[in-house]
Amino acid sequence: MKIRIFGESECIVLEETGFSSFYNLDPLFLYFFETELSGSCDVLLNDFLSNTIKDPDTVNVLSMIHILISHCQESTRLLASLSLDERTAEALLNFSGPNLSPERLRQITSLQWIRQFIHISTSKGLQLIPLVAPILSAVLPCIDDRDDLDDRTALKRAVDINEVLMNFVHNLRQSRSESGECDLNCSAFLKVIYGTFDHPSVLTRLAALRWIEVLLSVNPEAVFANSAELMPLLLKLLSDPAVEVVHSTVSLVGCLCKHPVAHHASGDDRASVQRLFSSLVRKGSVALPASLCNAVAADRERSNLLCLRFLYDLVQRFINDSQMLSEKGNLIITDLCLALGAKSVYYMMALIVSNLLKPKEAFIIVQTLNQILLTQPSVLDFREYLYTIDLNKDAELFKELYRAWCHNPVALLAFCLLTRNYTHCCEIVKSFGELAMSVEVLVELDRLIQLLESPVFARLRLHLVDKRYSPALQETLYCLLMCLPQTEAFDILRRRLQCLPSHILNQPMSAASRSDKVDFNALLVHFREVQRLHHENRVKEEALMVDAKETRGATSTANTMRAATTNTTSTAISGTATASIPIELGFLQSEQLTNPLMANSTQFFVKGLQRLGIEAIPPRESSGN
Repeated sequence: MKIRIFGESECIVLEETGFSSFYNLDPLFLYFFETELSGSCDVLLNDFLSNTIKDPDTVNVLSMIHILISHCQESTRLLASLSLDERTAEALLNFSGPNLSPERLRQITSLQWIRQFIHISTSKGLQLIPLVAPILSAVLPCIDDRDDLDDRTALKRAVDINEVLMNFVHNLRQSRSESGECDLNCSAFLKVIYGTFDHPSVLTRLAALRWIEVLLSVNPEAVFANSAELMPLLLKLLSDPAVEVVHSTVSLVGCLCKHPVAHHASGDDRASVQRLFSSLVRKGSVALPASLCNAVAADRERSNLLCLRFLYDLVQRFINDSQMLSEKGNLIITDLCLALGAKSVYYMMALIVSNLLKPKEAFIIVQTLNQILLTQPSVLDFREYLYTIDLNKDAELFKELYRAWCHNPVALLAFCLLTRNYTHCCEIVKSFGELAMSVEVLVELDRLIQLLESPVFARLRLHLVDKRYSPALQETLYCLLMCLPQTEAFDILRRRLQCLPSHILNQPMSAASRSDKVDFNALLVHFREVQRLHHENRVKEEALMVDAKETRGATSTANTMRAATTNTTSTAISGTATASIPIELGFLQSEQLTNPLMANSTQFFVKGLQRLGIEAIPPRESSGN
């Protein structure tokens, strides 16, 4: 027997042939914080580890793993609490293993022991499954790419352990296929993984996403059972500053949405579609058109409820975070098109835009979708599909896209130009004369003219000299020219039209329709109705802006008067103050008499009370007297 003494304590290692045992493992790790003892402690632990590997039956491996997990987590927490200056100092001053800080040495040693004990557990046939999630909770935070240490020993060991565990869990698929059951506690796994989604290290977040993919392959039912918590977290990750994390998140979403269990679990029938849309519509339960519900329920290629709900939440996030839309909108949507198929994404986006968004929100989303459609190489196949679309075979897709694109008149024109419906394009442009051409629309027109000169519309330019298309296309572009102010875009389009040969001009326009299943007249009526709603919405917004300015001015004046009154009466009134009591209104104007374009007297009255700091509440329901 050999005794080694450190300070005032004893740590005993019994070394005999074929036998070794160890006492007080937990306190021994604490000696790493003693500068003069940390090196000796490291040597002693390495000796004991070597003996344990030679004769693993002499130790309780499973209980020791819990001790190691605790020390690994504690050392990682202490290292994470270091300031940037302290991290830099550690990177500059510590060049080799023996010179590492006590916290780092403790972390590396505990990781080394965990790795060896995992090997011992698997070789001895011990039940490792219950320990995988706790080990993962200690290992994932160690996959930290922020440390500037040259050797990155802790990172390498953590990655090694992570891959071993990942391989172990992934191989459980085979045992599950044989027995039909899986002993893996996915809830514990997911809880650990969710906790690392906001870790500062990019590698840690990427490793967590990889684990979701592994669990999806081993026990997809358990993952989808937790989708109500998982999908919002993935949605949040789409705002991640690291592009790699965003790409990986979209890829994972694609795997989830295309998984067979997603279709089975979400119940893609008409009733399920009705329930989903009713829960999303702000006014509560609504009766959706049967055609809409049937379209979603029948078209499993292009939709399922999990994907539909995720896209709706994504759209809402875009609307509430304009910076995210401008910085990552193109990246996210193009990646979704790659992951799910552009046809599926655009079909479901069209359903959302047409049925669940306010006019202004719909305008913004359609603007983004249209820009991606016309410019991004990743949707080239879908662009080609639309160019050659057979309106008799895929009329439903065309009509859904058309209805959604009605919220943005210039985007609708571009869509119809792309699908070669030039005769209808002429009708759309003529409708522009009935619209209030806002600044946003004029900017969109300018962009469209620029795109007409791009390779995307090369075939359109060739159609200008094709007798089959030229008359309708000429009239469309000339009408568009008349809608433009005399800007650079006006000059670009005029020069293009001046290039037309004389024999092409003045040819009669054919009124032939490309499909009997698409009623373009009805679609044009729908377009005008949608634009009427946009006009009413703009009028209300302008009225509210004017009223808000007046309210701010009146509030400022009232505050000044109240301050003056308080100063003159403060000497006469004691410090007793009365709480503001809400005033219950006795009358609200009948909804039948309300003009949606104007604020009524009750609204002005309430605003007047609010300027005085008085809260008003609506009247109670009549008791029937």
